[in-house]
Amino acid sequence: NPGVSGLFLQTAGSNADLVWADPLVQSLSANLSISNIVATFDGGGSVIATGIKLDIPVDFAATINQITLVGYPTGNLVVDVYKTTYAGFPGTSAQSITASAKPTLTNAIKAQDSTLTGWTTLITAGDILRYNIDSVSSTLLATLTIKATRS
Repeated sequence: NPGVSGLFLQTAGSNADLVWADPLVQSLSANLSISNIVATFDGGGSVIATGIKLDIPVDFAATINQITLVGYPTGNLVVDVYKTTYAGFPGTSAQSITASAKPTLTNAIKAQDSTLTGWTTLITAGDILRYNIDSVSSTLLATLTIKATRS
């Protein structure tokens, strides 16, 4: 559609004809492969208690790229994440995916990790993520976001 505002010519591959493409559709489809898996921990006005807090079924296969942990107010918090199949639910600490690099706040309100040293980063469609608060002081509210690329 020559002359249609906003379109551009794009190659459809080696030895292929040029095609008209919409840049908006191109950028949207690239971003659809990224998903955030979000877990929120709320102490209800008190310091968050330790222990199992949440289970999230994940209905898509993905690779974990990064985690972001934010908390309020400044405090200390260590979160472990277990992964299990639906058939194997509930998960236990033996199924931790975080190795020795657990999401951690140390006298802080935010932490981010894209190295994920030792992590099991592959998620299979149907896996269930279980979140455990290992230790905490001062933190009343926190959110752990797992950024993953769908496969």
